[in-house]
Amino acid sequence: MKQSDIQRYEKALLKEITGLRLRKKVRAAFRASAQALLEDIPEPNYYTLLHAFGPPESMAEVLIHTIPNPPQPLSRKKKLGITGAICILILAVALGLYSSWEVPESKLTISDGSAYTPDVLGQKYAGMRVDEFKHDDVTWDQPREYSTYLVLLYNKNDVTTHIVVRYAKPQSPHTFDIPPHTQRALLVEDARSTTHILSFITDNGTLDGDVHIYAAPIED
Repeated sequence: MKQSDIQRYEKALLKEITGLRLRKKVRAAFRASAQALLEDIPEPNYYTLLHAFGPPESMAEVLIHTIPNPPQPLSRKKKLGITGAICILILAVALGLYSSWEVPESKLTISDGSAYTPDVLGQKYAGMRVDEFKHDDVTWDQPREYSTYLVLLYNKNDVTTHIVVRYAKPQSPHTFDIPPHTQRALLVEDARSTTHILSFITDNGTLDGDVHIYAAPIED
C-alpha cells in the first residue's frame, strides 16, 4: 500500500524523538494538531504539510514543549535493569520447564497400601480423583503446591493388572504389577507439576478394579 504524504511526514517527525513513551505522546499530539487541517484537506500533500507545520524536526520540538512533564528516555542503567529482569524471568521459566520435563520422579515407594488407613488419608492427603480400571487412561494434573501424590489401586480381577504411570515424555514411566484381588499403593514424594497419565493393561484385556488418587502439600 502506498504511503500517504501525512504518513511520511509523521514518520519523519517521529524519527526526531527518542524514547517509546515520548514518541507515543508526540504522535498523539501531532494527530490532534493535524485534525483541523484534515477536515479541510483530507489528503494533504507534503508541501501543504510543510507550509502548515514547518519541517518535521521543528514540529517535533514544538510538540514536545506542548506535552506536560514529557517522559524522559530510560537511562542506560534502567535499560540494563529491565534487560536483567527479563533474563531472570526467562531463566525461571526455563528452570520450571526443566523441572517438569527433564528431572525424573525418583523418590517413589510401592507397597501393599495397608499403611494408608482412612485416618492417615484424612490427616495427610487431599483427594484428587476416584475412578475405576478401564481401557481409557485416567489422567490428573499434579498441582505445583503439592509435592507428593499417592495412587491406591485395588485389582478386583482374576488376572494380574499391569500399571503404567507416565508424566513426561523424556522420562521412563513408573510401572508395576498388581496380582488378582490385591491392593497396591504408589507413593511419589518428588512429584513433577505436570499431567500424569495412568494406564491399565491385562493379558486377556479384561479390567476390574478401583483407583483413588491423593496429593499431599509441600512440607515446610
